[in-house]
Amino acid sequence: MQVKMAYDFTPEQLAGMLEFIEESLEAELWEIPKMNLLLLTLMRAFDPSPTYRPMSVHLQARSRLQIRTNDLNCPDPLLQMAKAAELIHPGRSDTIVTLCMPTNIQQFFDASYDTRNLEEIWKKAIRRNAKVTGTKMLGRAINVAMFYLRKELASPTFVENLKTMTDHELIEHFADMLDKEDIGYIYSEAWKAMSMIYVWHDGERPDAADLTAVPPRATHGPEESIRRDLRLYTKLGAGILIRHVLVDVVMKSVNDEDITPSSSTAG
Repeated sequence: MQVKMAYDFTPEQLAGMLEFIEESLEAELWEIPKMNLLLLTLMRAFDPSPTYRPMSVHLQARSRLQIRTNDLNCPDPLLQMAKAAELIHPGRSDTIVTLCMPTNIQQFFDASYDTRNLEEIWKKAIRRNAKVTGTKMLGRAINVAMFYLRKELASPTFVENLKTMTDHELIEHFADMLDKEDIGYIYSEAWKAMSMIYVWHDGERPDAADLTAVPPRATHGPEESIRRDLRLYTKLGAGILIRHVLVDVVMKSVNDEDITPSSSTAG
């Protein structure tokens, strides 16, 4: 069963929420998103699509790091992996460290070199880089959320639909509004370590194994499944964040107990 949110705003509450959005913009608590539209020209169906490089390649590369004994800095490949891991495991620093750290860093050094302190330095750097990535993604998600809520709360259609929407429908509504440029903007920090062009390229990748069928046919293969999953994950993730901004920030800004939803269930 799904829970219907049943938000029914008075004109005063709507005006108060829209006023809050405008005032917070003036106070520079959020900003109008600045999209990288040039990136879209690289993801059309007729544009070259990047080569697929699975995460396993990067995981295996951890054992081939080039380390200088006098360099205590965490290697850049591990920090890049932390950015990508934060996208998939937001806020789960222990999981991210486990994914990014080599199983034994002693292999990079002379047997007499004590790596215990160095290991802690690397782990701390990975956690910090993941946290910075997550903070930047959240900040950009808030910008996009406020930008769209500014329009949606002024729309009589959305306000009316909100009275009967389930929480899941609300998230899907926000996710469906988002374009490639929105996804590129929100997750731009993570896309520095992952290829947005690969994930969002308009062309499809046939599964070569299926070309042996009779008659030969091209269907969605493993790469296309990965691309679809990442598209869905990033869009729904952004939809969830926009929903949180609406319910936990904008609605609460009017500080009115009557705004609390009356819940009912839908089969």
